[in-house]
Amino acid sequence: MTSAAHQVSQRGDPNIAAMPLPPLAAASDAAAALEVLPMPALLEPSISAFLTRERALLFELSRGLGPSVHYLFPEIFTANIRRFQGVLRDAAVRHEVLFAMKVNRCACFLETCGARGFGIDAASYEELREALAAGVGSRQICVSGPQKPADTLILASRVGALVAVDSLEELKFIGELWSAGRLSRPLQILLRWKGVTPRQSRFGLSEADLHVACNSLQGAEHLVLRGLSFHLGGYDLEQRARSLSASLDKIADLRANFDDCDTVDIGCGYSINYVARATWERFSRHGGTDTGPCYPGWARFAKHDSLQEILAWRDGTRPTLSDRLRRDDVYLLLEPGRAALDQAGLSVFRVNGAKRGAGELYTVNLAGNSLSLSERWFDCEVHIDPILIGASEIDQARRPVAATITGASCLEDDVFSMRRVRLTRVPRPGDLLAYANTAPYQMDFAETAIHRAKLPAKVVIESEGGRPVWRCERGPGHG
Repeated sequence: MTSAAHQVSQRGDPNIAAMPLPPLAAASDAAAALEVLPMPALLEPSISAFLTRERALLFELSRGLGPSVHYLFPEIFTANIRRFQGVLRDAAVRHEVLFAMKVNRCACFLETCGARGFGIDAASYEELREALAAGVGSRQICVSGPQKPADTLILASRVGALVAVDSLEELKFIGELWSAGRLSRPLQILLRWKGVTPRQSRFGLSEADLHVACNSLQGAEHLVLRGLSFHLGGYDLEQRARSLSASLDKIADLRANFDDCDTVDIGCGYSINYVARATWERFSRHGGTDTGPCYPGWARFAKHDSLQEILAWRDGTRPTLSDRLRRDDVYLLLEPGRAALDQAGLSVFRVNGAKRGAGELYTVNLAGNSLSLSERWFDCEVHIDPILIGASEIDQARRPVAATITGASCLEDDVFSMRRVRLTRVPRPGDLLAYANTAPYQMDFAETAIHRAKLPAKVVIESEGGRPVWRCERGPGHG
């Protein structure tokens, strides 16, 4: 079940922005372009149709709202959540799917959760407040994050939200709030432990601390132990399955002393496929992942398929995890973030111009800056090619070129990816470059208004009568 494709590569210089570009042979433009491996993005059919049929709308909104625009597709988000729910319903497992809202700041996804009855994983006071304001039921919210401040715990207590407690110190702090009369009712909690993984993490309780925490909770009037949680880095499905198996064993023991202990939260960590399998395998075979840290572009089990693999896992001769969840009547929580937003976002930038450089390489300058499309928070890149959309209906003959895509700031490191891309022709001022599948993390996790430039506008696209209709995004993070 484990493979290198499930892990984000940690190879290369950690200061990815400072890495030198690899040499490109000085040849004709077409020949140079052919040396660049193509990485076409996987496209949801509705996204492909939108780019093809709504070309005029893309240029209209680029003129009216600004040269860079993020497009949001809440209907695709809804379909992703429902696929996870479908896997759990088919397995007859009691469950709640909680959207990890940290991966995107746009209000439309929260509004969708409120309207569709989806749950939320909130990691701050602000996220908890916004989830409640969007109409998400308080019993469908789990508050995570380390050492939560008083205002977060007080609000969670008031509304009855579930809280994942990260440390013995946090347990002590909750007790102090209760003694001071600042909690309105007993707090519903999960104890977050480190799970079964060789990786070191600053989060969660060790086995020894978990034992101490459970002993301290016996007879506590201010806390109700609802179960356990864990959050693993990376995409190793077997480690997640083993951690769930161990959590089920612990919950079986805890039930002797805690009547309400019936829940396990297995966190996030469900990868998505940005490119087709053949594309990723060719890229990996030619050493593409050696150019620096990158997000895996393809995995054998992604999104809800990875959840199916976890549920089907068994420890030796024991029943499968889905059988054990049903047998023990355990409530399963999971927190997809990236996987919930797969294909639910698109980022479009206007071309300022293209400059021919050494080795027949073009530098294409886009309005905005690369931090409006960045995964550098994770010290990695997402390797997909942008889609060139011509400003003129009558296009020149296509002649492929190799290009580096840069932002409009005065920083040498303002590049959209360290990898060169192959474009169908030299972009011209006024053309658009569209990047697919940018809603998870890339779209707004690290954006900043360099040179006081306007942040990208955010536009929500929904269907009405078989046609896409748009509206400006409301709430935090809108342009």
